Amino acid sequence: MNNENFNNETSQSNFEEHSSSTEIPGKKKWLLPTVFAVLGICSTILFFKAGELKKLWSNSSADSLKCGMTQTAIYEKYKNSVVLVANSYVYEVKVKGSAPVQFTVTESGELTPYDEHQNNPITITGTGFFVSKDGKLITNRHVASPWTVNSADDITSIKEVVSYKIPDDIEASQIADYIKQHWSEEIKEIDEEWAEVKLHTDTAVAAVDSAAGDISINMPEQKSKNPVDIAEIEVTGKIVRLGIALHNNKVKQIEDFIPCEFISQSDDPNVDVAVIQTISHNLPSKVKNVVDLSLAANDDSAIKPGTKAIMIGYPMGMQLAGTQKGIKVQVYEGEVNKESDGFAVQYNITSTHGASGSPVFNDCGRLIAVNFAGYDQTQGFNFGVVAKYALSLYENE
Repeated sequence: MNNENFNNETSQSNFEEHSSSTEIPGKKKWLLPTVFAVLGICSTILFFKAGELKKLWSNSSADSLKCGMTQTAIYEKYKNSVVLVANSYVYEVKVKGSAPVQFTVTESGELTPYDEHQNNPITITGTGFFVSKDGKLITNRHVASPWTVNSADDITSIKEVVSYKIPDDIEASQIADYIKQHWSEEIKEIDEEWAEVKLHTDTAVAAVDSAAGDISINMPEQKSKNPVDIAEIEVTGKIVRLGIALHNNKVKQIEDFIPCEFISQSDDPNVDVAVIQTISHNLPSKVKNVVDLSLAANDDSAIKPGTKAIMIGYPMGMQLAGTQKGIKVQVYEGEVNKESDGFAVQYNITSTHGASGSPVFNDCGRLIAVNFAGYDQTQGFNFGVVAKYALSLYENE
């Protein structure tokens, strides 16, 4: 009996051991695939999030390291990224649906037909800065397409001159030839009767900060003849050549500039920003640091008075930039002295015509504004479009 009980217990024990030994592999077969599946999901999530995590980490660490940068440090980082922009353009005029005729304004203030072999297009200068590795730059709209700034007054003045010069009885098909044959001689005949007027290039807040200044033309008084109706005259602007020059480049004329093309501009009249790009869609080799718009100050309400403001640009264009060793970019420092109105921020940086499109940084190296305007009458009152609009325009490309 004892033996039987022993055997039974032994059999029961053997059964339990056998059962235990057969259940463990089954659990492992179920457990291991589950572990691998979980690890796979985690790996996939980490793979797709790695870029964001890396960016978040680098941004936070970069900000903590960059804040407190000196004016010199910011200048050294971005001096090759900030460029002198030169834009040569003409006005294209159509009368009663005629073929377009191109016009320029001479140094003496005459509106005259443009001929690349006889005269020059209108040329202005400003500033821009690289924001991408494919050669895109941010500048002001009034630098990239000058005719769009208060264009109603400018174009009305041009229409009035053209209206006076062309009789209404000329057929549309003959307009271009008539202008070529009679424009100059007509100007000479009535030159003494012309009154000087200015094409307005002022904004509501301040004079637009462009090296071009105001364009002056001579406008004839209206005569008793039958002029063409200005409603039948269409005027638009057209770029002849758009280019950039970098710090230490030796340039004497716009043909020496790196060719660029117009890409886009803000449709909001309060947002004076535009995007241009090198024709090659490449960065010049000496540009090592583009201005990272993803780090730009996106909340302009956080740009408080007293915030350090450092501007790099080309005020007065070639007049100040030109040296025997090439053009030299300039840096100016001040402080924000008025809160943003949602579109622009004011600062007391010294500036003048030509600094249009200059980047304005805080002491963390973050872009806070794109300079666009200032008062001619006094220094220390300048304005920049808040950086979030440059970022928005660039992202919408």
